[in-house]
Amino acid sequence: MHINFTDWKTFFRSKLFKGILCGIGALVALLLVFRAGELVGFRKANFSYQWGEGYYRAVAGPHRGFFGEPGDRDFLTSHGAFGTILTVASSSMVVQGPDNLEKVVLVTTSTVVTKFRERIAASALQPSDQVVIVGAPNDTGEIEAKLIRVIPLPPPPLPPEGNGPHRR
Repeated sequence: MHINFTDWKTFFRSKLFKGILCGIGALVALLLVFRAGELVGFRKANFSYQWGEGYYRAVAGPHRGFFGEPGDRDFLTSHGAFGTILTVASSSMVVQGPDNLEKVVLVTTSTVVTKFRERIAASALQPSDQVVIVGAPNDTGEIEAKLIRVIPLPPPPLPPEGNGPHRR
């Protein structure tokens, strides 16, 4: 197959040129999607690394050793926290999650704090409050809170059946 283009106008109007442009456009779009995934993964890995370094400095070594346990390779959740407030300071707090990990949460003037449907002041937060925090990690592994929601304590567990005085 021999294609003869006598002038550039004919070439730019041809199906071959349009096919080449579509192929290049698809390749660029694919590369952009790949790069976006790479950036998200890097940010998540960087948060886990920074958190680990901060933990090592604070407690002289990670709680599971330097290499963790076999099969324990999950990244830490970097964009929030859930758990019990351990300490509250003027611009930060420490929250202990269900996995017993402690996270430092920074509270700013733009942080929204709610309890049920009411907005409350950050100064109303108390140790032992149960909270859900949404935010973004900074370079030192702390979470910069955008939203803090105080949630009610869970109800106490029910006693097991059959432990009463009339047990047969």
